[in-house]
Amino acid sequence: MLAVLACGPKEVGYNSNSGADGVRDTATQLYLNTSDDDRCNAETGDNEDWKYLLIEQAGVLRVSVRVDNPRMDADLFLHDGFGRAIDRLNITESSDFYEFSEIEVPVGRYYFRVACMKGQSVYTVSAAFSVPEDTAEPATVYVVEAEVQDKDPVEKKVKKVKTKKPDDPVVEKDPPVVVEVKKDDPPVEEPPVTAEPPKKVTGTITLVTPDESGKAKITIRGIGSKYGVTKEMTGKLVGRGKKVTLYDCEARKCQGVVEADQEELKQYDKVEFMVPAQ
Repeated sequence: MLAVLACGPKEVGYNSNSGADGVRDTATQLYLNTSDDDRCNAETGDNEDWKYLLIEQAGVLRVSVRVDNPRMDADLFLHDGFGRAIDRLNITESSDFYEFSEIEVPVGRYYFRVACMKGQSVYTVSAAFSVPEDTAEPATVYVVEAEVQDKDPVEKKVKKVKTKKPDDPVVEKDPPVVVEVKKDDPPVEEPPVTAEPPKKVTGTITLVTPDESGKAKITIRGIGSKYGVTKEMTGKLVGRGKKVTLYDCEARKCQGVVEADQEELKQYDKVEFMVPAQ
């Protein structure tokens, strides 16, 4: 008697069919100022793609991603040369375009990673790199002073005085001219200087690292010293009013702490700061 065994679908392990680019050590190269098309598919085990970028001089990096199916559950990452996450974006149904913008990078190797937990999609990733123009040094101006020639000595002139003769007629002098001197006008009072109100600067949370105390360390882009936002400033989580305290800032991003969990910060990802007018 033969027993008939029913075979169900084979379970696919995470990242079991991603190929060589599924891990950092064998990542494929993404050349600067070019685009690359690829696919991730959680159903077949092709969960992760790693691509590396070589930065040969300090500059500004911008990595953009466009996905065909934004309904998939996936995250986008940027890593440094040691594999540490620099920034992170979560793909949502509301948009098919995502961008890591205006990232100041020194010389080194960097990685872009797609991590797909559910669903599948084709995507296009582009890397744009630029070097800011150096501020030109002021030109040195040399001034050659012209030699001043000595003036001719002033000749002394002898004034001849005419002697009045007895029979000369007497000439009457004109009366003295009286010049009216006007008093100075009273000083004009200048209007008081009105202080400008502080300006509002809003940034976007791009990376969340929760801890056991119920707080989370967050990376906020769109703020920084370029926009007048500096470390130790405090802001608020838009829509929740929770206090956000900054502990480190660069030109276009800051690191801060807020008392919130990761799910809450996915929904409320805007942080607002009031910057005093310069």
